[in-house]
Amino acid sequence: MYDLLQRLSDAHGISGYEGDVRAVARKELSSYGDVRVDVSGNLIVTKKGTAPSIMLAAHIDEIGLAVKHIDDNGFLKFVKVGGWFDQTLLNQRVIVHSKNPCFGVIGSKPPHVMK
Repeated sequence: MYDLLQRLSDAHGISGYEGDVRAVARKELSSYGDVRVDVSGNLIVTKKGTAPSIMLAAHIDEIGLAVKHIDDNGFLKFVKVGGWFDQTLLNQRVIVHSKNPCFGVIGSKPPHVMK
């Protein structure tokens, strides 16, 4: 169970880009029934049988950030994707997904340089 949680946690999947998480879930769930992905990206697993039907539903996406601007010094401005609380962003580690992933930490401007 720990390994599965680790694989799911390590997979990146902000809203609209859930493919990595979906792939982990699909691989894990394929032994339980027929797996398919619909046109909206929902992962659906069905198993034929005579027992009453049940449905389990869960979010597969995660909240994230989208880069809006990179200034001349390499600092990023971003917009939130999902329901972030602004107070939790400071000092968070981030990965900028691009051709060459870039790792960083969210900081703030010191008061003496604010305009």
